[in-house]
Amino acid sequence: MVDNNQQGLISVRVLGGRDLVACDKGGTSDPYCIVSLGSAKMKTRTIKKTLTPNWKDTDPDPFTFHVDHYSPGEILFELYDWNKIYSHKRMGRAKVSVKELLNGEEFSKWLPLVPSKDKDEVSGEIQVSIQYHADGENGASAGRRPTQSTLMMRQVTDEPELFTAIKNSELYKVQTLMKDSKVDVNMKDEYGYTPLHAACCLFSDVDDQILSCLLEHPAINVNVENDDKNTPLHYFCAKFRSPNCPETFEMFVKKGANINAQNNNGETPFHKAVFNNSVKLLMVNVLIKAGADINKPNSTGETPLHYAVRLGREDLVSILLKAGADIYVKGSKENKTPYDLAIEAKHEKMAYLLKRAKDLFDWLDEIGMEKYKTTFIAEELYKDALPDIDEKYLDRMGITTTGHRLKILKAAKALKPVTDKNNEPKPEEPASPSSPKPVDIEDELSRLKYINKSGTWILHNSELEFTVKLGSGASGTVYKGLYKGEEVAIKLLKTEQSAKELDEFKKEFHIMSTIQSPYIVFFFGACLEPKLCMVMELCSRGSLYHCMNDPKIEMGWDRVLIVLRKW
Repeated sequence: MVDNNQQGLISVRVLGGRDLVACDKGGTSDPYCIVSLGSAKMKTRTIKKTLTPNWKDTDPDPFTFHVDHYSPGEILFELYDWNKIYSHKRMGRAKVSVKELLNGEEFSKWLPLVPSKDKDEVSGEIQVSIQYHADGENGASAGRRPTQSTLMMRQVTDEPELFTAIKNSELYKVQTLMKDSKVDVNMKDEYGYTPLHAACCLFSDVDDQILSCLLEHPAINVNVENDDKNTPLHYFCAKFRSPNCPETFEMFVKKGANINAQNNNGETPFHKAVFNNSVKLLMVNVLIKAGADINKPNSTGETPLHYAVRLGREDLVSILLKAGADIYVKGSKENKTPYDLAIEAKHEKMAYLLKRAKDLFDWLDEIGMEKYKTTFIAEELYKDALPDIDEKYLDRMGITTTGHRLKILKAAKALKPVTDKNNEPKPEEPASPSSPKPVDIEDELSRLKYINKSGTWILHNSELEFTVKLGSGASGTVYKGLYKGEEVAIKLLKTEQSAKELDEFKKEFHIMSTIQSPYIVFFFGACLEPKLCMVMELCSRGSLYHCMNDPKIEMGWDRVLIVLRKW
């Protein structure tokens, strides 16, 4: 505060910064600074891709604040890294006491940045220039003081509350704002993003609840395009990480979402789903179920199948083939089919899979039965197995037309052992990734020890991918998934976890992470945020109870007791 007889104006310039913390993957940041005195706020321009921003040229005019005995005693400088979609990262803050300025001398210093919160990563300094003008000095009398409207032109334009609440995952605030009839739920920012676009990029324990809240609003427009012509569904398919995505996707469909909308690059939500790092297969399956066009090419002529091959995902390629992906499509830019790309990338198993599909499809085309391509692929019935098919097999495949059955059986019986065009034997099929391998106990324990060598069982969510829902119970839902490329079981616990339950959860995993036995399901660890889940070895045959009650498996009490004694 200042005394009653010390009213006036403070002019502030932010001149530059140095040695700032890098927030982008490229080792740079996009910094801007907000200057605050009480509720009055001013904002510099954003300087892109730098750790040494220079605001002398971009912001030549000073920020001006009126001060009197009601004013706060400090000027606050807050540095942020700009981001088009996500919350802007804090890069540090600095303060200057108003009392230091009252002598009228220019205050010009480099101010060291300190964290706004304990966990913030901060470095560097900002250079500021500040001067106080008492009333009557340099034209700063009450009669010549800038008007309120003039000051507002220099103040930072506050981000709409709805955008801020979404980016900060404030569910209650979002719910409150959505009930306000004055709030435009389809408002756009300067890049054309709506609140729904922003909500599709969230990753928190309430991400699906916030998105559902928006989708339930009667006025929501799910097909709004941003400047890149991406709809919210594009971002949902690419970035949404909750395994509850099927339920949320259904809400998009009910609202009339265009599931085949194309952005500036010609990409559909299907193309984008291939890049989803957490629920890729779940997202692809809901798109297939909804009837999305699996063969729609992007601006360079590539389909989602091309994308899947480029990512090296054999499991995804198999799903797309069974859904009717066209293996003959050539990208207009490189003039290559998915098979060409697999050969080029030396993905041997994937190339073999695509080659078998091509041989089958060519055969079906030859006999005029191309309509059954997806039927044969779904049964994983390739050309080498065709001589063995019979009437019962066709019944199981649902091929009931008499003429078609006769044609297929006749053509299948006429097939000779499969050879390539050079009459060379068919190459031996690579081992299936799902085929069981002999387990070397010492090697297995060594590998498990390596996983836990850091001494922590806390896993990072980016290492997990949910693939198939296995079941649900009172405490949560269990999914099959991938952890560092290995198939695992992931139990996603319910969101409503008390502090006590969380503490018990940590204690349990601390104990379980120390157990290493070939007879006990191995716990890889747990993710504590944004959603609480535990990751364990996948039991492909089910529980001990199921094994003991399966007549195909020799697992009686005598064997169980032997295992228990060894453990």
